[in-house]
Amino acid sequence: MAKFKGFILTEKGRELLAKGLAGETITFTKMAIGDGTTATSEREMTALVNQITTLQLLNVDTKGNGTCEINALLTNKSVTTGFYIRELGIFAHGNDNVEILYAYNTSANADYLPPFSANNVVEIEYIDTIIVDQVENITATIDPAVSYITKKYAEDNFLTLKDKMKMLGLEFGGNIQDIGNKTKGKFYYDNVTKFYYECIEDNSLTYNDSGKFRAISNKPLSDKVESLCEVKKLNDAEIDSRIPQYFSGAKLFKKGNVVTFNALLERNLNVVNSPLAILFNLPFKPIDDYIWVSPIFTIRKNGNFEVGTYANFNRNKITEPTHLSFTYICE
Repeated sequence: MAKFKGFILTEKGRELLAKGLAGETITFTKMAIGDGTTATSEREMTALVNQITTLQLLNVDTKGNGTCEINALLTNKSVTTGFYIRELGIFAHGNDNVEILYAYNTSANADYLPPFSANNVVEIEYIDTIIVDQVENITATIDPAVSYITKKYAEDNFLTLKDKMKMLGLEFGGNIQDIGNKTKGKFYYDNVTKFYYECIEDNSLTYNDSGKFRAISNKPLSDKVESLCEVKKLNDAEIDSRIPQYFSGAKLFKKGNVVTFNALLERNLNVVNSPLAILFNLPFKPIDDYIWVSPIFTIRKNGNFEVGTYANFNRNKITEPTHLSFTYICE
């Protein structure tokens, strides 16, 4: 493991520090590494001897004791020829935006950074502490495209999913597809949908049954909300090809799981008055086994709209155009 001597402020770094103490903002821009060596004093350095690559800054944290901690990501993705890391530099600028080498560091026992390949992928986080004295305004140039965070940073700043579920009174039970018992009140991950579900009834299923599991992930819940708000409308033959044989102006509306049908019944009334005749099939199936519709009709569980046995009685027969309207709950 490389052993670095420690960062030394360069003369340019000291000048920038003085400007910071006078009220300017110090902005750290990058860290750089190279394989050069020099007999020149660290304080006199204005650049690395042989800079090879730069490191993206991840975070700058002012400690309040005259120092700040800089996190940077070293990766070999752009390295085509391996080299020994013998020098480190931290760069910054003041209000004039002129970038300078702020601090310089060398290693007597250098680490080798191999070239990038499928078998040699290197990602190392450097955490370095440098002097900033009592400078009040410290910033950093951090590329938003760098989506790398450390485990410690994540633990310090983000609640884990398990923590969030505990706040809701839920305990993680595993994967739905795993063999074994699923316990009511625990939440499980579905490998197929890639979402989380609460178990609402003890079971030993290895698949997601909506009667046993209830969505708790944002996406399935938002889809349900959108479905409740969405209105679908079908006209005449769009409902069923047989509709025009009996009805005119037929409209079917569905909002969420509520369905409403409106039409004028005025054709082929002889068939309309024939008990058990199926006039059409509803595309949205009801949740009940059957629903009675005044004056003589029945909706079956399979969606069939049929003439009921009350049509056997003359007093119930339809003999003139009749407006028909009904509402039901669908699956």
